[in-house]
Amino acid sequence: MNKMKTQLKLLMLIFSELIARALRRTESNYRVEKLALNAPKPNSTISTKTLAVVHLYYLDQVEELLIRMSRVPSLSAVFVTTPSIEVQNSAEEFSLLFECPFQVVLLPNRGRNFGPLFEVMSKERQNFDYLLHVHGKKSLHSRRARMALWAEALYADLLDPQNFSEILEFMKSDLSVAIAYPNVSKYISKINMCWGLNFDSVSDKASKLGVDKPQFLTTKLNFPAGGMFLLRLPVYQNLFANLVSQCDFSHEIGSVDGDLEHGLERIFGAIADASGMSQLVTNFDTGHHVKLSIRGQGEQLARN
Repeated sequence: MNKMKTQLKLLMLIFSELIARALRRTESNYRVEKLALNAPKPNSTISTKTLAVVHLYYLDQVEELLIRMSRVPSLSAVFVTTPSIEVQNSAEEFSLLFECPFQVVLLPNRGRNFGPLFEVMSKERQNFDYLLHVHGKKSLHSRRARMALWAEALYADLLDPQNFSEILEFMKSDLSVAIAYPNVSKYISKINMCWGLNFDSVSDKASKLGVDKPQFLTTKLNFPAGGMFLLRLPVYQNLFANLVSQCDFSHEIGSVDGDLEHGLERIFGAIADASGMSQLVTNFDTGHHVKLSIRGQGEQLARN
């Protein structure tokens, strides 16, 4: 019932904005630059301390995700968050696979992966240069096979040792990139790649971060759909500086839109845009990677 109400609200929003946009032709704000991730070796004096925060809810995903995470190079520390003592005990058995400090933190089941992430980052944000965030992914409102493919696309780009190294090296050499995440557009409906019903959930935080409410909430917004990414922490320091705590999140009710976690998922992309920086969207399956940035005068437009 809640899902039907959410979908109806979104359809009403889309319909009303389609009428408004018909009276004013709009184009995407993004410039698209196709590239290969053959970044030059960065200056060795650049600090590259990378923190990984992994949220695990499902016991049957602990082994696979932590084994894959243990193969990711260049990690300085790993935090595993979970609401389950059973998952905590299982995760701690994999600590010897990691050469860096490894800690499992028991936190309440609020805010899905984002509630625990913000709880950890409120204490650790000053100590690292990059943040890698992944989580176990299942869904009660998507077909299981499709969700499995979506999750694998995220893990393949971010947790494969070679792919992760190429992303990190590119970000070290190109300081304009604020965040990198896999292209999962074939698993996401285009109508969801916007603020939609989710801006109000973060509007007070957005104003403090320099993120303006768009004229049309259905205007395309690029962001890490699925909530997994590698980001440059200095760009997001203000977001993690106690603007959000885990108690701000509602208890899990299986909602698909409109809650704080859905707004935060989108604000990662919006902060990059508002900061005048780029988003790196990877696709190692095809080798077609793109860098997205808000267009400037004279730049070629990327149309919707």
